[in-house]
Parts: sequence; structure tokens; C-alpha cells
Amino acid sequence: MTRSGRRPSRLAAIAVLGGAVASAAAGAAAADATARVGAPARIALAPAAAQALPPDAGAIVTVSLAAYEPADEGFVSAEVAARGPSGETVALGAFSVFPNAPFGADDPASGMSFAFPLAADDLARLGGAPSEIVVRLEPVGGAAPEATMTIGGVEIRPR
Repeated sequence: MTRSGRRPSRLAAIAVLGGAVASAAAGAAAADATARVGAPARIALAPAAAQALPPDAGAIVTVSLAAYEPADEGFVSAEVAARGPSGETVALGAFSVFPNAPFGADDPASGMSFAFPLAADDLARLGGAPSEIVVRLEPVGGAAPEATMTIGGVEIRPR
């Protein structure tokens, strides 16, 4: 049971956009891996990620969730962006957890992953590879300030 009195969901979902070629993990290191409304999660990517990305192919960025605690009222959308070493930002997309039910790291099967394409020209704008992935929670359909989402990892690989 969670603080909201609901049982954790056992649903595992994977949203995959585009096809991936060879995979090269980006070794996510979390400065602050928990997103809250008004306080985004910021996941620093290892510099080795840039070496693994061909400059003209684009990339696939996969964000994995380790835990989610919904608000008591309303729900949130997670907006994902890539930030380059010079501060340039490229919006990658957004997702919401469905069903809007809590899950935690104690149940790895309930984790979720969401994949986003990063076009070659956007990759170039970021200096060849993002240095950070930012996940920002935005309330949707009512107040949801107490919702939290913990990022379990980020992977970036060539398209």
C-alpha cells in the first residue's frame, strides 16, 4: 500500500517510437532523479554517449521510470527535453502514466519505459549529444502538486 491507500499497479508498458539499430547505453547519473510539479528531474548523461552517436543518424532516447506516486486529485503529464552542454534545449515529447496508480522500485515489473526520437538536426543543435535529460511534471485536469515521478534510467542510442 502507498500513502494514498492504493495498491501498486503491476502494469508494465513500453512505448517505442521508431526503430533502433545498435544500442549504446548512455550511463545515466542522476543529480536529482525525482520530478515534482515545479521541480524537474535532471539526469546527466555520461560523455561517452556522444562518442557512440553517428552525427547524421539521429538517436532514440529512452526514459525508464522506477517509481510513480500520483496526486490525490488530478494527474500529471511528464514533458521530456534534451539539453546540450551549452544550454540549448530540444523538446522530445510527453507522456502520462496510465493507469494513474502508484508503483515503486520494490516492484521492478511495474516499471515503465518511454522512447523518443531525436532527429539528426536536433542532435547537431545539441552539440552532437545531449548532456542532460530533463523531465518536468505539468498538472493536467486539476491540481496535482504532490505527484512525484522517479526516473530509473536514461538510455540514448543511435537510430
